[in-house]
Amino acid sequence: MIRSLRWAVSALVLVGCSAPPAPDRRPAEPTLEVVWESPDRQLTGVAVSAVGRVFVNFPRWGGFHDLSVAEVKPGGLTPYPDSEWNSWTVDRPEPPGDRFVCVQSVVVDTDDTLWILDPASVGQAGVVKGGAKLVEVDLATDTVRQVIRFSAQAAPASSYLNDLRIDNVTRTAFITDSGLGALLVVDLESGETRRVLDGHLALRADPALVPVIGGREWRLPDGQVPQVHADGIALDHEAGRLYLHALTGRRLWSLPTDVLRDPGADDATLAERLRDHGDTVVTDGMLVAADGSVLHTAIELDAVVAVWPDGRQRTVIRDPLLAWPDSLALSPDGWVYVTSSRIHDSEAFGRQRTEPYRLLRFRVLNEGRASTQ
Repeated sequence: MIRSLRWAVSALVLVGCSAPPAPDRRPAEPTLEVVWESPDRQLTGVAVSAVGRVFVNFPRWGGFHDLSVAEVKPGGLTPYPDSEWNSWTVDRPEPPGDRFVCVQSVVVDTDDTLWILDPASVGQAGVVKGGAKLVEVDLATDTVRQVIRFSAQAAPASSYLNDLRIDNVTRTAFITDSGLGALLVVDLESGETRRVLDGHLALRADPALVPVIGGREWRLPDGQVPQVHADGIALDHEAGRLYLHALTGRRLWSLPTDVLRDPGADDATLAERLRDHGDTVVTDGMLVAADGSVLHTAIELDAVVAVWPDGRQRTVIRDPLLAWPDSLALSPDGWVYVTSSRIHDSEAFGRQRTEPYRLLRFRVLNEGRASTQ
C-alpha cells in the first residue's frame, strides 16, 4: 500500500575534504511515496512503460532469491516475461543463455520496449559462461523479441555489466562495466559489440575516495574500500550526449554519442572528446530530466541531486528512506521512481539490515524540453 511521507529539510554539514559537495536546496518539497517493499527481495533496477507499467529486477547476490525480473502489480509481483525466464538456479543451472542468471538493470526505451541486462555474474564472482546478455521484450505481447549474447571479449570473466541506455533512432545500446571500468557500444540490429575506453580514468573508481554511507565509511570487513568503476549512465537524446560516472568516484563525464557510434573512432579519439563536468556526488544511478539536468542518486546523502552540465547542483529530495538510492526511472505522468537497495546494510559490509528494500517515487515538475532517459 502506498503511503506518503514528507521530505524533512535538514542542513548538510560538510566534514573535511572527503565530504560531498553541498548542492543548493530546491524550494519545493516533493512527497516521497512507498510503492512496494520487501523484507528479503533486494532490488536494483526499475523501469516504467508508456502506459505506466512498472518493472523491477533482483540481482543474484546471495541470500533469498526467487525472481530476477518482475512486473509490480497491485496484487504483488508477477514474474516477467514469464516464469521460465526466471527459472535458472545455481543448483539447477539450465541453459544460461535462455534464462536470467543475475539481472542488474531494466530499462524501457522511447519506443516502449523493455530491455533487460544480465551480466550473469552470481554474487559478482565471475561471469557464468554463455550467460551475459541483453534481452529485448515486446511489451505489447509480453514476449522476448531478441537476445544479444555477449562474448568473453565483450564481457570478460571479471566484468560486471551494470547499467544501460538505448538510443532508438540509431538502434544503439550503451552499457557500463563496473567490474573493470569500460563501456560497451552495441549495434542492436547486428548484435555487434565494441568495448571502448577500457580502463580509462573517466570510467575508473577513485582509489582515494572512502564513501560515507549511513553514517559509516563503506568498507569490507578487512578494511578495504570496494572499487566500483563505471556504473551510472544517462543518455540525453536531444543533446546527443552520454553521461558516465564511476560509483566510487565523484566526477561526471560525458561524450557525444555520434563519436561513440563511429566504429573507426579508437580510444584515443574518444578520450579527446570526453568532457569533464567536475565533481558531483557519489552516485549509483543517473537520469536526464526534462529540464536538461542529470539526476543523480546521492548515496551518501540519502537523496536525489540534480546536476546541470555547467556544474550547478540542487538537492531535489532527501529522505532517510532513500537508503542507497540505486536506479531511477521516469513515468509518463511525471513520477520519478527510485529503488532503495540498501547495499551498505548487507552482511558483506559488517551490518545487520533491519529495514526492508523499497521501491519509491516522487513527483518533480520540470520546465523545458521533453523528458528523456
